Amino acid sequence: MTSAEQPGTRQDGYAHPSSLFRLPLIQWLPDETVFSLCSRLHFLSGHHVPSKTNSLLFRSARSGSAHDVPAHLQSLVGRLPGLGNAGDVFKKHTLIPFYFPFQETHRCQTWIEQVVLGTAPHLKAQLGIASSRFGAAHPLKACAECMDEDVHQHGAAYWHLSHQLPGVLVCPLHRKDLQTATVKVSGKDRFCWTLPAEVAFNPPPQASVCSTAACDLARASLALHALPTEFCFESDRLATLYMRRMVEMGWTRRNDLTVARSAFEPALSRLLHESFMSTVWPWMTTGQGVHTMAERLIRISYGSRSRESRHPLNHLILQLLLFGTWDSFFQEYLNAPSTQSRRQKPLPSTGAQESDSSVYQLNEDRRSRLLEKLNQGVSTTQAANELGITVTTAMSWACAAGIAPSRRPKLLKDPVLRPLIKALSNGEDKQHAAEKHGVSVQTITRVLLTEPGLHQRWSKARFQKEQARSRSAWKAIMTSMPGASSVIWRKLEPAAYAWLYRNDQAWLQEAIANRSLPPKTSPMRRDWTARDELLAQLVKKAGFDWLSVHLKGHPTLAELCIQVHGLRQVLSALHKLPLTQLAIREVCAARRRGAGHQEQSTLAGIADNT
Repeated sequence: MTSAEQPGTRQDGYAHPSSLFRLPLIQWLPDETVFSLCSRLHFLSGHHVPSKTNSLLFRSARSGSAHDVPAHLQSLVGRLPGLGNAGDVFKKHTLIPFYFPFQETHRCQTWIEQVVLGTAPHLKAQLGIASSRFGAAHPLKACAECMDEDVHQHGAAYWHLSHQLPGVLVCPLHRKDLQTATVKVSGKDRFCWTLPAEVAFNPPPQASVCSTAACDLARASLALHALPTEFCFESDRLATLYMRRMVEMGWTRRNDLTVARSAFEPALSRLLHESFMSTVWPWMTTGQGVHTMAERLIRISYGSRSRESRHPLNHLILQLLLFGTWDSFFQEYLNAPSTQSRRQKPLPSTGAQESDSSVYQLNEDRRSRLLEKLNQGVSTTQAANELGITVTTAMSWACAAGIAPSRRPKLLKDPVLRPLIKALSNGEDKQHAAEKHGVSVQTITRVLLTEPGLHQRWSKARFQKEQARSRSAWKAIMTSMPGASSVIWRKLEPAAYAWLYRNDQAWLQEAIANRSLPPKTSPMRRDWTARDELLAQLVKKAGFDWLSVHLKGHPTLAELCIQVHGLRQVLSALHKLPLTQLAIREVCAARRRGAGHQEQSTLAGIADNT
């Protein structure tokens, strides 16, 4: 029996999809990713191009082949019933849940639905991965010892989920450096399916000896990924916990509780080097890189919601720096009183009694006490000094509560302040407003944050101005080039397209969909009879000229297209040009078989027809 006659095999030699789904090998291996499972199936199916496997599993030629952001999981589990439900596949076999604990629960649920039912093309940007400087590529990683064990136990090496998490730089099992694959990092191989045995690896940048800090970071990343998808950290609770720990470690000044960088940055630099993070992300190796990282972590500790960081690596670094291990941090977090300011679902009760110490709710207590003092008539400066905060912070908190500050200005007197507030309410640029009114940009920022409602009015006016400018530019390019494609418009107006795509996408899509397209055919009717007669004469003349010069052979259609202008353009419409067709056949069939009467008669016949 041939392979084509065997059951479950198609005539082209590939395994039939129904037989592939019954293969015992198509089941989850321990700690395997969705990309790894599909790569094994691609290898077993014998497909030469990835699009065949994509269509087989996801009913799409391109979607689903990303190794870090999956797609169409419902279609995958529908085609492979033994894999379980789509929700479990998303949680246990993709790395995206690693980013969920610092996001709002309702947004996480929306992203899960997008990945399960379709695609999530903007997920990396929405999670804050693209702008984090940690990289959004998620390179494939593997452990050499794990690959050897996989071959021995399962017959093939595969991609482990625990190796792919961003904070895992060493193998949690063997405590060895992970190797980074050279594939799936460029546009050339973005749609491929591959296994560890088929790719080349870059040598690990770390030292050969695994450090304790690197192992602690790996364990913390795995623990973060293992949290339920509906779990969400409270940002205020985290900030209070971080600040309390900094106070206990003596990294803050006594008078205003600001972080002392002279103690914080050296400790941070040591952690970045010991955990190998500075070698994986080289920008951390410089002094400016450490300073930038310190700025991020200090901002997290202050609980600045306007620029709050949600990338898990920032929090993991700070947690290891302050608490040493993930277990110590998480136990402290569970024992800390809940503020319920950001989370939508309560944490499981641990039975711990709430402490009466004000250090647990440092920011909230100081904010509420500040508002009480201001309502009692205490000045902002005096209240700030009593509470150990800066005057600017006190004015910002009062502004957020709708309390206008009492001013004793040196430069911003009433004749200057009123026009400035009016200009900012109309959305004037900070730099332009500072130059126009003779103040610094920092002063402009302070006015925006301390004048009740001004920042909201300024932001709204800026948005409306940019929206009007971008819409006007896009309409202008559409009007000037109505027949061009949207790709051409995008290249000519990249700034307008980028702003509209991010902030006004519905209007942009509607404008492109409702554009006035030019007519597909010219309104003028062509005289095919006259064109046929003219082209037939030109073809015969070109054939006569060619035979007059060449002693052997015959003219080809390609030669005629070169000599006769306009012939190539009408080859697809030759059925409308019968005389031209006949002339082409006669000219291409004419041959010079030798000198004498026959040669002269051939030339004469073509000349007479011409």
